[in-house]
Amino acid sequence: MSKFLLNSSCNGSAPKKFAHCTLFDRDVLLLRMMRDRMRVRRIVAPASFGKTSLALGYASVVFGFERVCWVSATSPCFVRDLDGGSMGVELLDIVPQGLVVFEDVPALDAHRNSLLEDVCRTLTSAGVEVILTATPASNPLPTCDACDTLTARDLMYDESELSMARMSDPSLRIVEGSSCPADRIAGIAMRDDIARERFLSSIFCNESPAVSAVLFESLVLGRGSVDGLVVGRALRSCFDYVETHYPFVEVDSDGGEFQVRGFSIDVSIRAGLPYLKRMALAAGFEESSAFVVRLADELLSAGRYERVSRLMSSAVGVRTKTQWLRSHQDECAEALSLASVEELYESIASGSVLLSDALRAGSAMRRLFIGNTLRAFDMLARLSANPELPAACRLKCSSLAFLHAEKVDRACRVLLHGDYRALSSKTDVKVVAYLSFWLHVDDKDGGVQSVLLSSRNTPGEEEAYALALACAVHNARLQGADVESIRLACVWAARYVSGRAMCLSAFVLLRELVAYVDVEGMSPLASPFCSMVERCQAQIASQQALYRRAHASEDVMRGRFVGLESGLTLMRSRPRTPLLRVKLFGGFQLGIDGVDINMDYFSRMKVRALLALLVIEADKDVPRDTVAERLWPDSSLSKARHNLNSTYSRLKKALTLPSGESPYVTRTQNVLRLRGALVESDTMNLNDVCHTMRFNRLDADGYNRLLGELRAVYSGELLPGDGCDYLVNYARNEFRHKTVDAVLCAARALQTQGENEMALLFARQAIEWDAYREDCYEMLMNLQARCGQRPATGETWSLYCRRMRELGMEPSLHMNKLYARIISSEGVA
Repeated sequence: MSKFLLNSSCNGSAPKKFAHCTLFDRDVLLLRMMRDRMRVRRIVAPASFGKTSLALGYASVVFGFERVCWVSATSPCFVRDLDGGSMGVELLDIVPQGLVVFEDVPALDAHRNSLLEDVCRTLTSAGVEVILTATPASNPLPTCDACDTLTARDLMYDESELSMARMSDPSLRIVEGSSCPADRIAGIAMRDDIARERFLSSIFCNESPAVSAVLFESLVLGRGSVDGLVVGRALRSCFDYVETHYPFVEVDSDGGEFQVRGFSIDVSIRAGLPYLKRMALAAGFEESSAFVVRLADELLSAGRYERVSRLMSSAVGVRTKTQWLRSHQDECAEALSLASVEELYESIASGSVLLSDALRAGSAMRRLFIGNTLRAFDMLARLSANPELPAACRLKCSSLAFLHAEKVDRACRVLLHGDYRALSSKTDVKVVAYLSFWLHVDDKDGGVQSVLLSSRNTPGEEEAYALALACAVHNARLQGADVESIRLACVWAARYVSGRAMCLSAFVLLRELVAYVDVEGMSPLASPFCSMVERCQAQIASQQALYRRAHASEDVMRGRFVGLESGLTLMRSRPRTPLLRVKLFGGFQLGIDGVDINMDYFSRMKVRALLALLVIEADKDVPRDTVAERLWPDSSLSKARHNLNSTYSRLKKALTLPSGESPYVTRTQNVLRLRGALVESDTMNLNDVCHTMRFNRLDADGYNRLLGELRAVYSGELLPGDGCDYLVNYARNEFRHKTVDAVLCAARALQTQGENEMALLFARQAIEWDAYREDCYEMLMNLQARCGQRPATGETWSLYCRRMRELGMEPSLHMNKLYARIISSEGVA
């Protein structure tokens, strides 16, 4: 007999490695698994979809872990015993008429798959149930006909299961609506980006490079056409595989479109980076940087500028970043993608690479709109005088600086266009466009007529002409020129923006023209531009906010941030207080959203008991002396007060936020109080469920759903390791009685509705939670008699008698009469 298989026997309890797992019953899936119990149940899904939890739930509900053998197929002993040929016979000797679970079956060759199929056939023919869990990459028993398969799509949470999961683990965040498939995956539902990154990393680690490449491309692109996938076109079968086994990749078969939600671009990139080289090779690229640049080109063609900047910032080296940014920074800026491109530039600037003046100019132009305007203006003014810069770049620097200079005196003009007449021989259309303003900056109309005339004579490069015209309109306003030329500028601008997505050059032009909206005769021409400018300002403001979040500490410290079109100083809004999540049933767990808690403070039982008391009495003033007497009933009042002060101090320090605040627990005069609005606990959830169960009129399905929620919340007694504390024992008994009262109330309501079979489940649950309450046994015996289960009634009577004798009591006269009436067939009350 294999020692490995002998040690796999559960012997009435869950495997040790799962002993501390909190589970809730997924009734729909369990019922599906019970339909044909003599067929092999295959649960095939990626890691974190809840395969093992479902198998544990089945073993617990159906077998109570009795006659269950839990075989870890990842152990080398599994393959050894499988090759030995006697695994099936040995398992029959260990768990006759029981259950065998093969957990995480690895990829097997055809011979070993045949051996495993023989083992399963031997077990099921002898009445032993078999469950296999595996990932799609391993896919055991692919040709076995006697199998029922549950896939990743089957394992996705529904709304009721999401609710039960949240109640079983208070640390989970609430997801409103939960329409995103990623929020319905068991291992990452309502969890943070760290959990999602680990989830994707495990997929990339275990899947083939080709599948990983297709999945990585889908995650990076986020949405698009299936036929437009770079890798997907070459590896179409792999995309079909991804669509089948990874339901968070949503595909519209009719429209040929896909989308992936629930994973940020940063999470996707960080998870895929360690495997990027092998994915690139599978996709047909010799270098990972070539693969990433190809994805970046796809994002650019789709106008996904923010995502492409994040991709290039994180996934390639400095040289590739520099080349890409030099080629595409103007395109991104025109599309109003400023903050993320500036972050890409800063990731280059922080290295040892020697930056070109063209890249510095691009950074200064972006910062005019989202960063330190004064500093950017100075940089642009210096670059405009740099003869080594390309002429078009110098002129663009001068133009943007001109637009952002509050006063342009003679000295500034000389600085900005001192030697530009020497460039008049250039034939570059961009240079011609900019010079059409700079060579006529002293004209009476500010240079407007010159720019308009040049745009007709030398067409092309309309973005450069838009910027030049903006400078001319700005100059005309400064000089107080006649508005006739401004009317012509409005006509040109209307034609320029017609059918065009709003861009940076259009924004700066329209912004200057809107300044004339209140001038007599100009309103019909300039008014249509107001809404366009407002939309563009809102988009730039969002870019400004992104940049602020990355550089807020530096900007606030220096006090140099200048907002677009405003002189407001940067104000940092007060963050929302994170939620304190407390779990007391089945074990003590504590969490604050986004904050690490030093759990050493809770090593003392009295600190846990004090927090439990305040959570139970949330939003109530609890007198200090009452707390002291409850926690230290055997001490004098002065000693109890001293102990309470010390314990409260530890609790306060444990719940202190990084900002230094501790808003959850307060002490004023002689009372303590916990702010319920900042706390979520399983005790609060239990009170809500019990109240609903007792006072709401529900149908059978409603009561059954509530029982599932109650099981998820009441996962064990309150603070099970703190049994010697008077306060904890008192609270524990109170919650047990409240829970059992609610279950019995529901059982009586179901009995009234004629749902006796379901009411039996409630009565049995009540006895499981409190084995010494007489009314629980009375309810169960009544229901068993009504359902014609007379032998079971006798077993319940015997169990009741044993429990009474354990308490040193005899069965009550009322229960004796009830049992006599049942066995004499006189009916039940």
